[in-house]
Amino acid sequence: MGKPVFHEWNGTGNTGDGAAYCSRGAGGIETGGGNEGRAAGNRGIATRHPTSEAGKVSGQAGNEVFPHFCKIGFGRFVSIIERGSIFQPGTHRIMANYDSGTLYDSGAPYDAAAGPVLPQTPKKNMSKVKLNLKAKGDDAFKSFCENHVAQITGNANFAAPIPDAAAYDGRLSEFSTKLAAFRDLEDAVAQARIEKDAARAALELATTGRGNYVETAADGDAAKIVSAGFEVKGQAAPIGELPAPIDVLAKMGAQAGQIVITWRRLRGANSYLVECREHEVAGSPWEQVKVVTAARLKVDNLTAGTIYAFRVRAVGAAGESPWSDETVKMAP
Repeated sequence: MGKPVFHEWNGTGNTGDGAAYCSRGAGGIETGGGNEGRAAGNRGIATRHPTSEAGKVSGQAGNEVFPHFCKIGFGRFVSIIERGSIFQPGTHRIMANYDSGTLYDSGAPYDAAAGPVLPQTPKKNMSKVKLNLKAKGDDAFKSFCENHVAQITGNANFAAPIPDAAAYDGRLSEFSTKLAAFRDLEDAVAQARIEKDAARAALELATTGRGNYVETAADGDAAKIVSAGFEVKGQAAPIGELPAPIDVLAKMGAQAGQIVITWRRLRGANSYLVECREHEVAGSPWEQVKVVTAARLKVDNLTAGTIYAFRVRAVGAAGESPWSDETVKMAP
């Protein structure tokens, strides 16, 4: 197949368009003249018109146009210029009419169901070695290398490995020796850590006993405690007056005559005082139920169907807080 080129033409004749004739080959341009230069019309597309005596080229009759290939698009040969092609006026690229009977240089029909099949060399799948060495621990890496040596020794596919057997086996032997020594040290370190931790625990116990002795002997004298090489604990800052407890709620308990009281815990409170009274009895006195350290209390042995009111106050280093708001609930 010849080198694909574009051919251009300039028409001449009575109509100013003329019929163009392109010689087979690259780049040549010949023009012909005649009154029939616009045979079959020129609509900017390739259409067939009958062979005629419309023009003469070097004394030859007819408008014979030999096949050429035009390369357009993505490197594909997509059109053929054949006998009977019509051209756009002026200087333009040739536009082809795909009539049956057109042949490739190989002799295959252009409009056949499939074009000529060119021989292709199948692409070889090139496998690569997977090592992934960094993901292997020391023992796994050693086993991996030992297995490699066992597999490649005497393998006819790899008659002259690089590094050679002596060099590689030497590296493997050295690593195996160092790894064994390291494992021995790891065992020794693990045992030494166990012994160290036991000795520390014994010393901590003895030092705690010595601290208790110094604290008792110093009788609260900070200077004496410091003179023994110990630090003095800081005194907790007083909290000050406590606010009244909040979020005080009363709920029926799981048993008859039981009500559960809860409230929000206060920082600095050492205990809480809970009182109750009959809510619907005018002037009924408040009675202490219990003193608790938790922020919750179950009140038992209440009269079922009776409505009770409850209140809570906190007690701290600075004294008692104000009473909380009342909470009311009927005993189940």
